[in-house]
Amino acid sequence: MRGVSLRAAAACFTFILAWVHDASGSGVIVDIQSIPQDVCRDSTLTAYSFASTPFTYRFSGNCYLLNTRYALPITVPWTGVGTFDPASGKVTEEINIPEPTAAQPSRPYGRFTASMHCGGKDPWREATACGQIALSVNPPVTAYAPNIYGEYSRQVIQEVLNLYPRGGRPVTSNLSANDRQALVASLQAYTQAEAARQKQTQRLKQSVQPAPTLLANLAPYVVSPAAGSLFMSMTAVPIKLAPPPRRMTVTAYLARIERKDAQGNWTLVTNLPINIADASSASGYLGWGASGNGKGAPMIAGPGTYRISAQVSTPKPTGWSEAVEFVVTAPSKTIQKAPKMFGQ
Repeated sequence: MRGVSLRAAAACFTFILAWVHDASGSGVIVDIQSIPQDVCRDSTLTAYSFASTPFTYRFSGNCYLLNTRYALPITVPWTGVGTFDPASGKVTEEINIPEPTAAQPSRPYGRFTASMHCGGKDPWREATACGQIALSVNPPVTAYAPNIYGEYSRQVIQEVLNLYPRGGRPVTSNLSANDRQALVASLQAYTQAEAARQKQTQRLKQSVQPAPTLLANLAPYVVSPAAGSLFMSMTAVPIKLAPPPRRMTVTAYLARIERKDAQGNWTLVTNLPINIADASSASGYLGWGASGNGKGAPMIAGPGTYRISAQVSTPKPTGWSEAVEFVVTAPSKTIQKAPKMFGQ
């Protein structure tokens, strides 16, 4: 993309006499020829980004300068970065003509910084005028030597600064209508793609629940009571538990016993801490169900439908096992006494 012109020489500064010294030390007069109006040109848009704010536009080109000591022409690449913040409307631009190295002859250089507002519009995508322009350059024009060599550099630097009030916009924003339309189309395409991506991300978040931890996926097995088993009321219900898979270390369990009420809802009866020795013994844990020894009602098995589930409690809690239902019934009144033996 072409269209920027960093005019670096005032019209009045078209012919300069420079005093240089030859090897013998004698002075000779050398002409610094008429300086072109468009000293810095060949502007090319090299990159742009709408992925974050502010939007960013990068340019490059060439400056056609003279060495201030020997009046020899030199081509120096320049770079530029423009930004536009849609939220605040702030526009910035930075043009950098790099400093010569220690091995290179002296010449004009500088980092030009401008900030402005363009009525809330992006001057790279829209042809618009800007105001509130603030300018700076480093090094300043006063940094150059007070001689004819320094005067050439000061004229170049000042002319670049003059481009802003003269043009009333960023110097790299002088784009063709086709270039602007290409940027507008790129922003629209990015905006649509980003909206589609965000919708897809939202759908995935709604459809995928957070994964449970590994321990939450593990649970012990209820070996006894077996599903559907029947026990007499006020008798011990053997509780046997097996550890989760994966060779997990277990020192204690917590068994949860619930009872179904008349409305079919499960209500908690009690939670039983059971150590690994009792839960894995041949007889199982026998501390729940039988009456006596001052036990309270939650520890005695009355008639009804129950279910039991369990989790490892120590050393690290796991998830709860699937519940196993069993039934506790009262002794039947129809059971007859056994007949007496002969001779009794």
